[in-house]
Parts: sequence; structure tokens; C-alpha cells
Amino acid sequence: MKCLLLVSLAVLTVAACVVPDAAAQSPALQKGVSVKLAVSTNAAPMPDADNENAFIVTVTEEGTVYLGVNQITLADLREKVRSTPLQRGQKLYIKADARAPYARVLEVLDATYTGGMAQQVLLTGHTRSSTPGMITPPQGVEVRLGPLLDSSL
Repeated sequence: MKCLLLVSLAVLTVAACVVPDAAAQSPALQKGVSVKLAVSTNAAPMPDADNENAFIVTVTEEGTVYLGVNQITLADLREKVRSTPLQRGQKLYIKADARAPYARVLEVLDATYTGGMAQQVLLTGHTRSSTPGMITPPQGVEVRLGPLLDSSL
């Protein structure tokens, strides 16, 4: 009985020392609109989407558009992109619900592109579950928009 008590005390001591360190190393979660992301097997890690200054547009299942946590119209989104000074290489991340109307996602892509955002990323869900307690970076697929080079295509 005394041995069991000593083992339990040792486990509690180790847990008390390890857990606060792990919590201190995990990044703060961003505020955002929750959506069910489409899953892609070709997605690449997009850790910059978790940065505090990341430009994130969300399209909900109903087709409602948000910039950060604020609802926005397509015209206002276009103007916001146009008027926001962007850093070189900065990307716009689009969190589109898997059930959102495809036409609405295209409208968001068009509004942000015509507003001046050339680098856009469609964020996707993870194909496999992560290890419990481990934070995995967002994944996404880069989208290239521009005029067609050959009109016969």
C-alpha cells in the first residue's frame, strides 16, 4: 500500500511539472467563424494562416461571408482588400464550408482578386486525425487566378 502511494505521488509530481510547460508552448487560438472544411489529399501545411495578422475570409454553409469575425458584403470585401496595405507575399486564406454554394466561393475569389489579392489559399480539413494534445497547422490549396493566356481553351 505504501508503495502504491509513493508511485501515485511521483506520477502527480511529474504531471504537475510537465502539463504547465506544454500549455505554455501551445499558441493562442484565434477567434473565427466555425465551418466544416472540405478535405483534400493534396493540401499543404499553411502555418501562416494561424498568425494573428492573417487575412481570413470565411464562407458559411448558407453563403454568408465574414472577414475575420465580422460579416461583410462582397463589395465591402473587395474595397477592404483594395484599401488594406499588404505585405509582400501575404496570402488571403478562404475558409469555405464544404456545404457552401460553389458559386458563392467563386464570388469571394473574384471579389478578393479584383480587389488586388493575387495569392489566395483555400483552407481544407485534415485527412487524418492528429495526435491527441498536438496542435496541427492548417492545411490548404493555393489558388492561381488571372486572365486566360489562350482563349481557345
